[in-house]
Amino acid sequence: MNDDQPHPNAATRDALLDYLSRPAPGYAVLIAAPWGAGKTYLVKNIIEEINGKSPPLYVSLFGAGTEAGARAAIMRSIIGEGSARLETGAKLLGGLAKKFTGVDLQLSITEFARFVDQPDTVIFDDLERSGIEQSVLSGLINDLVERDGKHVVLLANEARLWPDGNDQKEKIVGLTLPVVADVERALPRFLDEIADPSQLFLKGETGLILETFRLANHHNLRSLRQTLFDFHRLFVQLDEDFRKTKDGMREFLGLYLALALEVKAGGASRNDLRLRYGTYDAKKPEFEVLRNLSQKYDRQDILYGDSSVLPAHLSERLLLDGAVVANEIRSALIASGRFSRPEEADWQTVWWAARRDPTEVQSCYAAMEKRFEGREYLEPGIMLHVFYQRMRAREMGLTSASLDEIEQECDTYIDDLANDGRLARLEPRRAIDFDYTGYGGLGYPRPQKGEEADAQTMAFWRLQKKLKVMQVEAFNSGLRTSASQVVSLIADGQIDQVAEYLWRTENGGEGTLRHAPVLAHVDPVELAAAIAQNSGEKLWTLGHIFKERYQSPGTELDAELQQLLGVVKALHDEAGKRAASSPVHAWQIRSMTRSDFETAMPTEDQHGNHATPSE
Repeated sequence: MNDDQPHPNAATRDALLDYLSRPAPGYAVLIAAPWGAGKTYLVKNIIEEINGKSPPLYVSLFGAGTEAGARAAIMRSIIGEGSARLETGAKLLGGLAKKFTGVDLQLSITEFARFVDQPDTVIFDDLERSGIEQSVLSGLINDLVERDGKHVVLLANEARLWPDGNDQKEKIVGLTLPVVADVERALPRFLDEIADPSQLFLKGETGLILETFRLANHHNLRSLRQTLFDFHRLFVQLDEDFRKTKDGMREFLGLYLALALEVKAGGASRNDLRLRYGTYDAKKPEFEVLRNLSQKYDRQDILYGDSSVLPAHLSERLLLDGAVVANEIRSALIASGRFSRPEEADWQTVWWAARRDPTEVQSCYAAMEKRFEGREYLEPGIMLHVFYQRMRAREMGLTSASLDEIEQECDTYIDDLANDGRLARLEPRRAIDFDYTGYGGLGYPRPQKGEEADAQTMAFWRLQKKLKVMQVEAFNSGLRTSASQVVSLIADGQIDQVAEYLWRTENGGEGTLRHAPVLAHVDPVELAAAIAQNSGEKLWTLGHIFKERYQSPGTELDAELQQLLGVVKALHDEAGKRAASSPVHAWQIRSMTRSDFETAMPTEDQHGNHATPSE
């Protein structure tokens, strides 16, 4: 959009400027828009336009929970990094008062802050994610506008905060202003933040990005920015030959944007992405989400994903697991047929031995063996191809080793990677789909239908099974270590770090273990004991983290949910231990358990089998 064209939020801008110019208006203004639509950025820029006006006080109420928590958030924003200076000032002022008046004046930082100049404009963000009761929140805001004469600007997704005609809103909000996601102006700023070579490519595809964002209709600029940065991480992993295939890269970008924006908005789940395998069943009810998305974006490759530039297994890994595996991306692009095949790797030349120059095959086999001895092959799909090509080498006279010797060498290869901690991890739920057909567009050996497998093929599938089992064990071993770390953080009361693992980071991103059943590897009694070490605000926040963790749909945490049965029982036991010595703490544990843990517990069906909420 040209800067000379009318701003889509011009009316909101003018109304807010008028509000801010009035002395002590006596009411608050609500800036209403969905999450990520650019409310904060717009409001801060508007306020900066007012000459001579002091910078506003920006307060995020995310997770505040109580009035005390909200006031603490306000004080943190006022104090900023000068808390030590204010604390020293409070003590100094109290000491002077006692020296000259004889009165012992004990001032808190909050009280002393009244002596400090405070902005006349307060911006409250994340109201709908604070957890504060509406009446308490309204009272807090009313104090600022009525008693203190402040200009108060509320940033919120109104649909999540106040229903239509809510009395609490009518008491404090005198004006509600909408904000439209101004993607035309935001996109150039996002792209300027991205380094080349991605920036050059993305700027050439501005039209595709804007159109995909409009079709998504989620109005979330934050998600768009994050998606573009994620795409950059993928793009820089690709060789120049791939980047120059403009039509193929454009197809990859469009499909990636559509799926990423839907996943971030909750419009597509892990199970939906996995269903992109089953195109022959696409008329069944479970494919409804994919059918609708295919029509929404007019892209058949959303529904028919098995041969697309972003196939089902890769879309799941990239969009939900955050994995960026360069070899997998390259292989998927080649297999799609939209990209030219780059120079062959040594193992690929041996695979195509029947069609390659004999001298070249011998040279590549020697290079493959050298890399095998150096344990350089780490991608499981490539490892399996290398294992089989080593067996085939006997037929070509490239080795005199027996089949048993070669199988044992490959078996030892897997053990060595596992012992060194270099073996790729495989989530148990994904093991069923583990490399049954091939890798990089090249197939694995399979026995002919109705025939017994030959010894060489049998040896290959024994290695495939071992590799899969060892990868799953590596995954579980990693989870056990992570689980121990999380329990230690909980016991130490480091709740912010617990959130970074299990729920959300400070900037709103997903925790590193958000979708991993890490707590399935913890003794329920040990976990309950760690939780019960916390009380008050920390215990409340901890319960909130767990409640939010289990509210999202999906089956990946089912193994962890089964543990809740034992955790809930152990938490009630912990409350019982404290009932006599600290009845309030015991009550807090019981209350948190009922409101946060028991609501997520698996239920029993009529046969006594446990079913998780996702089932």
